[in-house]
Amino acid sequence: MIIDIMKMKTVAKSNFVLLFFMMKTGLSHLWAFQEINSQGPGTPHQVIVIHITQLTQDNYNDSLAAQAFLPIYNLEKRKEFARELKHFYDAKGLEIDFAAIPRDSNYTDSLTLKQEFRLFPKKYPEIYLKKYGDAWYYSEETSLRIHSLYREVFPEWADEILHSLPSSSSEKYLGIALWQYIAMAIIVVLIFLLHLILSWLVDKVLEKSVWEKIHIGRQHHKTLYKLAKYVSLIMLMALIQRLIPLLLLNLNVSAFLHKTADIIQTIFIVLASLQVVSIIKIYLLLAAEKTETKMDDQLIPLLMKSLKIIIGLVALMHMLSLLGVNVTALIAGASIGGLAIALAAQDTFKNLLGSVMIFLDKPFQIGDFITTPDTEGTIEKVGFRTTRIRKIDTSVIAVPNGNLANATITNLGIRKFRIMELNLSILYSTPSAQIHDFLEELRKIPPANPSIQPDTWMIYLRNLAASSKDIYFRVYIEAADFKTELSIREHIIFNILQAAETAGVSFAYPSTSLYIEKTEVTRHWAEK
Repeated sequence: MIIDIMKMKTVAKSNFVLLFFMMKTGLSHLWAFQEINSQGPGTPHQVIVIHITQLTQDNYNDSLAAQAFLPIYNLEKRKEFARELKHFYDAKGLEIDFAAIPRDSNYTDSLTLKQEFRLFPKKYPEIYLKKYGDAWYYSEETSLRIHSLYREVFPEWADEILHSLPSSSSEKYLGIALWQYIAMAIIVVLIFLLHLILSWLVDKVLEKSVWEKIHIGRQHHKTLYKLAKYVSLIMLMALIQRLIPLLLLNLNVSAFLHKTADIIQTIFIVLASLQVVSIIKIYLLLAAEKTETKMDDQLIPLLMKSLKIIIGLVALMHMLSLLGVNVTALIAGASIGGLAIALAAQDTFKNLLGSVMIFLDKPFQIGDFITTPDTEGTIEKVGFRTTRIRKIDTSVIAVPNGNLANATITNLGIRKFRIMELNLSILYSTPSAQIHDFLEELRKIPPANPSIQPDTWMIYLRNLAASSKDIYFRVYIEAADFKTELSIREHIIFNILQAAETAGVSFAYPSTSLYIEKTEVTRHWAEK
């Protein structure tokens, strides 16, 4: 009887303590303890509420927090689990969304079809709750992993340093202890010094690897130094994230610092990636200078711009994810919106596809003179949407790439040789011997001119026309552009004129001879 009375007193005392903590943590958590019995928490939500709310600075009761763990372990072990896991949450800045935790005692994961709930499925899938019988607890796997997770954040040497600190350093100012202020100051100085050393070191490594192996000139050292600086900052931000947990800051401050460090590190990664793209661009442009085609000079900047846009979009999605935005839903919404935009902007996508086809097929290159059914001129620039063509009158026309990709294009710029075809008409009165001499003089022109393709020329007496004897003169000229072609043509024409003077041949021009038959009337008028 006495034992029963003592048990009742103990239960009453426990209930009083429980009621006291419920009132202190707020009535919003009242229901969380109503269904807790000797078997443990009844829902996943209750497990987290018991664990987190009982280990706050103003409400600390590790015995109650231990109820979130399996009773197969003794009370001291469960207290240790509760403390270490709470320290791990705070150090890593892992904010728990209480509203997202199931309040259903029969909750089942829709993917695994198991009665389990993972708090951080992407970052820490090993931390999850599981139903055992009628109660929910942190899983046995989680309990076994807690100490190793804790040691990843708090090495043994860190514990020794913290225990050796004087009690005066624990005095708080604005919620932060004095030793924490000192530690943050030391970290700032350390990061500054390491940044100087790492920037110099990484710059030397890049100098050896880039200048000597990729053969990028020293005039691009500024780009390499920027890359070295950003790589150094990325490494230091990773170090800062490793040091933040050692400061033992509260969850809100720790979460803010971790999130800020993640965002800053993402920015540095983007800047470093852009510098890498710039280095790749420099290397490709140097390689393009050694090729004959000029399309590379236009394609490389476009590819680099596309790569920079992709890097920017990926970084934006990552930063939105860090800020708590549902990126999956955002991408799904953007896909639907993108489909609507695509339907409304078919011509734009047609031109974009046309530009891709132009770069793949390469029907022309920069500087080529082309003719189409609609226009003709010299290619100046190929963009994502249009191709700019400078016409003969020096005006510039922008042709949509979609139209240009489907047009019939005559590329006069890629001609290996340019034909020069003449019809030399000489007088009918010219003797055959002079014609023969003239032909011999003309046939001396191709071998003496290095711009004329050998063994392809044709020079023959071809036709007896109505008012002239015609000589066919055809040669193939090797010329890089139209201006050079005109210069060679001029030289050949002067040679033809000189050959005609040497042979004593005169050129004919279209004429008509009128013959009048002599009759009595004409004779009469002639005598008068």
